Amino acid sequence: MTRVTQSGMCGTMQPKSAVRLNSAWRSRLILPRQSGYQSKSKRAMKTNSKVDAHNASVDTETSVKTFSRRSMLKNASVLGGTAAALSAVPEDVLAATWGGRDLGELITARTITNPGTAFAGPSQLYYPDWLQGEWHATSKFVAFDAPLGNRFVPAGALESIKAPAEYGGLGNVVEYDLRYYPPAGDELGAPSAFGFSRGAPPKDKVVADRKVNTKSTTNAFMGYAAVQRVEYDPTVSPTKLVVQFSELTPDMQPVGPKRVELFINNRAGQSVGEDVFLCSELYRQVVIGARRVDVTDYELISKYEHRTDGSVEVRQRSVVYLQPQDNLYFDANNRSVAVYDYKIDLARRTE
Repeated sequence: MTRVTQSGMCGTMQPKSAVRLNSAWRSRLILPRQSGYQSKSKRAMKTNSKVDAHNASVDTETSVKTFSRRSMLKNASVLGGTAAALSAVPEDVLAATWGGRDLGELITARTITNPGTAFAGPSQLYYPDWLQGEWHATSKFVAFDAPLGNRFVPAGALESIKAPAEYGGLGNVVEYDLRYYPPAGDELGAPSAFGFSRGAPPKDKVVADRKVNTKSTTNAFMGYAAVQRVEYDPTVSPTKLVVQFSELTPDMQPVGPKRVELFINNRAGQSVGEDVFLCSELYRQVVIGARRVDVTDYELISKYEHRTDGSVEVRQRSVVYLQPQDNLYFDANNRSVAVYDYKIDLARRTE
């Protein structure tokens, strides 16, 4: 999950932020979220600013709720994730499948396989009507697992999980705002040569405000206003976001230019009954710094439950996969090497 933290919620959180420069993305940012899983708290940020400035490599939705594989693994959260012992999923929820993968089962599964890039299908993830509006999110990091064993996870990531909650360890709580809305007419986009609209969310559909959600979740997980701007135009490229980060930490320590390019390579969503929504988005996060480029693949899997009082409970997982250049890539065989779980409560904003 930022996790730049990612933008939607299935897209928010986040991996926590690698940028944090040692935090994990959790992501939603875009996240979700990513470097050394330290806390998102301002106190942690202040204490570790010099270390962060040195190790910065840039959590979700949105994380909503890391930036490099190492960062993300070390992070527990972004932009930027959900709980280890989740309750049993009703059988009707298990009916939601994605390319042979059961979205309901993925909420509790220990081992998850990378779904790969989708070359057809919708370019947007559509949410249920009851999610439309502005929300205040309270996200708690509740569990971490290394399904293939600790040798697939950097030692720093494992240590960060044991850190006090206020420094990003288990129990860490982060708050941020999210927005979901029906797209305006000028966001519908023109048809492509294949007959599909380029950005084209239909007017009667609800989508995540990726620009707002990505910035909100990433800053929350980083512990300060780390994001300068988010570039996203669904009419041109609905599956790509660019996040530009500040070149200074809160105590004015320089970290150099850094940006994150997020590519949403696969997505799936399905409503189960009137009050349950399952979704998943696969991200490729490219962190571009002054002298290096880091690439991370992660997936945000979420289950939204609309409560009778109007609030929403979200169980979100930030799942990390290895890259071909990683030494253990073939041993992992496309399976998840780290899973961060989050429990998120959404309260509708009334302001």
